[in-house]
Amino acid sequence: MTLHTDRPNKIMALPTVQISTELAVLLAYYLSYEEKDRGYGGLMRRAADHLIYHLVSRWRTAPDPEATTVAVVQKLLPVADRTHMAKALG
Repeated sequence: MTLHTDRPNKIMALPTVQISTELAVLLAYYLSYEEKDRGYGGLMRRAADHLIYHLVSRWRTAPDPEATTVAVVQKLLPVADRTHMAKALG
C-alpha cells in the first residue's frame, strides 16, 4: 500500500529504531493496556490521526513488518509513556 499525499512523508525518511528484547517486552505490556488512549486501540487511533495507520496495522499482522523510525515512535507514544519506558529500561 502506498500513502499518497501532496507533501513528502518525512516520518519515513528518518533513522530506523532497533528494538531490544527488554523494549519489546515493555512494548508488549504497554499494548496490552485497555484504558482509553492507551494500549493497541490508542496506538491505532494515533496512527490514524497521523495518516500512518497502514504502516502500524502491519506491525501486528505481517510476518516481517517494516522497520519504524524515531519520528513514528514519537508520534505514536505520548511523552509521558516514552519517559516511563526510558526509565524502566535504565
